[in-house]
Amino acid sequence: MKFKVMSNTKLVKQLTILRSLLFQKFQKSRMKYMDDLKEINYGEAIYEGCYQEMEKDDSVFVYGLGVDDPKGHYGTSKDLHKAFGEKRNFDMPLSEDAMTGVGIGAATNSLIGNSIGEKKVRVASLFIAQSIIFALGISILVTMFGLNASNFLLGVMGSDAQGIALTREYLDIIFYGTFIVMVQISLNGTLNAQGDTKSYRNVLIFSFFLNIFLNPLFIWGYGIIPAFGIAGLAIATVISQSIGMFYLAYKVNSCEIRKYLKLECFIPKIEMLKTLTKQSTPIMFSMLFIGVGIFNILYFIGQFGDLATAGYGAALRVEQVFLLPVIGLNTAVLSIGGQNFGAKYYNRIRELYTKALVFGSSFMVIAGFILFFGAEFFVSQFTDNIVAIKHGTIYLKVAALIGPIYPVFFITTAVFQTLKKPIYSLYL
Repeated sequence: MKFKVMSNTKLVKQLTILRSLLFQKFQKSRMKYMDDLKEINYGEAIYEGCYQEMEKDDSVFVYGLGVDDPKGHYGTSKDLHKAFGEKRNFDMPLSEDAMTGVGIGAATNSLIGNSIGEKKVRVASLFIAQSIIFALGISILVTMFGLNASNFLLGVMGSDAQGIALTREYLDIIFYGTFIVMVQISLNGTLNAQGDTKSYRNVLIFSFFLNIFLNPLFIWGYGIIPAFGIAGLAIATVISQSIGMFYLAYKVNSCEIRKYLKLECFIPKIEMLKTLTKQSTPIMFSMLFIGVGIFNILYFIGQFGDLATAGYGAALRVEQVFLLPVIGLNTAVLSIGGQNFGAKYYNRIRELYTKALVFGSSFMVIAGFILFFGAEFFVSQFTDNIVAIKHGTIYLKVAALIGPIYPVFFITTAVFQTLKKPIYSLYL
């Protein structure tokens, strides 16, 4: 048998031709693909992704606060409810513990910080334990209220019997796990009082990535783990929050003031619990009033049509991003001010308040320029509807002008907490 040996030059030439033909074919396919592409904004991209996956797979569903509303969260879920039914696209409140949690965290931060400043480390240790007891007590009230009032509240929000049943599959587990969230917030307040704001940040980052794994695992199941459906989301949330709680407990157990923390510290002490209640209740009501205020704003904006509401919603999210540093200042002032008030360094509190106001307001002045002149661009990232962009742009420009006032509210509220006068925050 004879083999014909091709010369190296001829082989290279033919390979070059083949490569050229393949490249040309690839370019034609690429150009056809690029021609089929269209430019859309973020909201439309999310909507199309949800729609396509729900169309392909009957087990995919979309839930969240307001997703069954025709306004559709800036276009991200605008007609999914109509296309796939309420069983696969339904409303669900997701921030059920926010109002009480913020109050517990702020009260714990303030009272422990004051005790540390007064050099009363034993009292600070007692407040660690009593804050946890207080958090557990509040969690029982929240759980009982949630389990008994959910049907009524969901009905008021417009859910029918089937929608309520689906939502309860998630909410019941979350309500039973409320104590985990409350204890976690209490522990974070203890760490914040000592200047540790990183531990809770670590918990949030870890929980985010952990849920990416746990959510599909418990929704659809794998191996010995059965498919829990909607309830799987709640199970994944409770597991990630439990891990976060144990991590924060470890951090608290490693801190200096833990040395006086004994089992007997966890015996309820009425006076301390009264102090925690007095310190936290005004903040809880402040959060309630803010929620009612937002509801009222949405109601009146709704009188101008769905597009006005959508524009406001998009602009509000942009504004909140620029407010994040100011919210961080609130926590910093609360932590630093608490210890200085306890140590009776009142001049330091004045200095802290002044510098925080100058920094916060200066930042918001700069942010205001960015918001004012970039308002239309920012809102257009959420929608391409001209009317919605117009309304959102108007709101952002007004918000840019009043931006320097926000630090006054947040920082002053924190100072009232450090001075053990939280009731004044209600007047704001």
